Amino acid sequence: MITEKKESRKNLKICFWLTACLLVLSAVPFFAPQADWRVKAALFAGQIVLLAPLLYYARPVLRRGRQLLFSGIPSMSGLAFASCTGGLIASVAAGISSVHGAANLNSLLFAPLALMLLIIFAADYAKEQSGLAEPVEDESELPEKTAAFVLPVVFALAIAAALSWWFYGLGAAAAWQVLGSVLIAAGAGVFMLGESLPLYYAAQKAQSQGYRFNDAASAANSRQLTMAVFDESFIQTGEQEITDVIGVSTSEAQLLALAAAVTSAAGWSQAVLLQKEAAGMELPVCSNVIKLRGGITAQCSRKNIRLGRLAFVAGVANIPPEFAKCEADFNAQGKTVFYITAGRALLGIIAIGQRIDMGITPALTELAALGVRTVMFAGGGKQAAEYAGSKAGFAQTVAELTEEHQKELAETFCRAGEFLAVLKRGNAAEVQVVFYSRQAAQSGGLVLMDGKINNLAEAIKQSKKLQKLCRQNNRIALWLGGVWVLTAACVWPLVYKSVLPGAVLAVMLMFSVLAVWLNSRHL
Repeated sequence: MITEKKESRKNLKICFWLTACLLVLSAVPFFAPQADWRVKAALFAGQIVLLAPLLYYARPVLRRGRQLLFSGIPSMSGLAFASCTGGLIASVAAGISSVHGAANLNSLLFAPLALMLLIIFAADYAKEQSGLAEPVEDESELPEKTAAFVLPVVFALAIAAALSWWFYGLGAAAAWQVLGSVLIAAGAGVFMLGESLPLYYAAQKAQSQGYRFNDAASAANSRQLTMAVFDESFIQTGEQEITDVIGVSTSEAQLLALAAAVTSAAGWSQAVLLQKEAAGMELPVCSNVIKLRGGITAQCSRKNIRLGRLAFVAGVANIPPEFAKCEADFNAQGKTVFYITAGRALLGIIAIGQRIDMGITPALTELAALGVRTVMFAGGGKQAAEYAGSKAGFAQTVAELTEEHQKELAETFCRAGEFLAVLKRGNAAEVQVVFYSRQAAQSGGLVLMDGKINNLAEAIKQSKKLQKLCRQNNRIALWLGGVWVLTAACVWPLVYKSVLPGAVLAVMLMFSVLAVWLNSRHL
């Protein structure tokens, strides 16, 4: 947020100085009314050169102005939008008239508009300094926003270019051709191409990696993610494992072998798991095996063995306090605990719990490296969920949640400023990812077709690259279009009066498309 505010202040400062320079240029004809046409043409070109970056850096102000104007609310920002458009038209008209020796009236028209711009940018800068400025919406809808502000400007420039050819007596056909060529070369078409080509390559790359964006907005919004929310199904395997083996008066290997022998003889369900862990070990021979409530008694290697809960063994054996509390600790983590004693001595403790899918851990680490906080929602007990979530690598675990509570908590995260991705298991191996904006509104999503969570991190990286390429493409199109507009409006009428712009237009468009295409392939 601080970085965005600094960037906004920087842009307003740039706009302030560019407008001040425009004021200076508009005043020059007053002091040199008899200047040569070349000087006046240079002034006109200078105004155009200054207005192009002014419109670029004034996008936040223009955006708010467009919204407020279209909703019928008068405001300083709305005047900024009207002033920028009107000032540009007046500047073009002033440049054309200056070539014909009638610059004063148009300069008088442009000067107040530029002055109004200066006041508006100063007012907006003061708002930024005081922290009262309206928040600027995200710039993910690049084609629409580019067209909304560039098209009026390009239309004005196209008319000015056509009139300049008409005033020089080059005929209506040439003027119409210039009008059409400027609209084609600098209009929305190239900008839309600059957006659609990266999207095409992004969709292709995503498909090849096993995921797909739901729509263009999803590809743009992925880069904004700050939190990813999972449910506990992403770490559950439905299998059990031996999680802890604590040898007290014997080794862990001997403890596992003894437990496997006793449970196998008693026919306990955990016997298969213990036998697997004790594979390759020599199991002792046990006799007089009796299953009782809470455990098993047996004779192994001439010793009276007891295996079971704490209450089952504590009646005949001495259990040190530090080991007695292990049952409560392990039970809180969702584990089943068995104490094994020989006579009155505690041999050790074995804990069995749910196997946690650790395959998700690298993906969670990658998301954390991208600045995305990972949260797991669970419906079970707090300690068991927190243990499982922490072991898997989640930054935060929230337990004891119903499905309705999970939705409410997700909305709370959104209102707190998080851009959320909620992951749910879909059909087969698919994982559905739904994005929620900071207003808790659904903002697109993607599908992880092969269920690989690390593809969410890839989608975020892809989205950041996509945004960068779209901006680069728009700048390429803007500058190449600007070169063509200036050439059609200023250079040809003065230097190449007999050359029609059709062939050069084709070359210019070819260069624009080639530059955008080559840049888009970097994705």
